[in-house]
Amino acid sequence: MTLDFGKWKKLVIEAPENNMDNIYVKSIKLNGRKIDKNYITHSDLQNGGELIFRMVSQPDSIRGTKPEAYPYSMSLK
Repeated sequence: MTLDFGKWKKLVIEAPENNMDNIYVKSIKLNGRKIDKNYITHSDLQNGGELIFRMVSQPDSIRGTKPEAYPYSMSLK
């Protein structure tokens, strides 16, 4: 999927391994940078680039479980 934000900014979203078996997120990369959070900011998306999801058949019980990975709305501060 490609989103066009104008002024030559496009965001390509891919999950090439996604299928009926691979429904869990193993890792996320935005422009080659690993994302360990459970959210992506609006400004990150608007900057464009490539958002790649690596999908697997088993849930990852470690990724995204630290408090700093929670979205702002779930912060315990």
